[in-house]
Amino acid sequence: RAYSLAGADVLVYPTAIGSEPGFPGFDSQPLWQKVITGNAIANATFMVVPNRIGAENGLTFYGSSFIVDP
Repeated sequence: RAYSLAGADVLVYPTAIGSEPGFPGFDSQPLWQKVITGNAIANATFMVVPNRIGAENGLTFYGSSFIVDP
């Protein structure tokens, strides 16, 4: 919010979001994308969201990088 109020038009929000090992049947990806989209709309700011892909220590990162147009 502070960046938007300071005049930012675009924010880059790198993430490393992936699977939930404790809840293998739960897919958090749609929720993650909705939260980011909601933030972009609420702050009238474009969001560029690169997300890590691959696997490490039992976590599978799902990639799915995206850009949000508020």
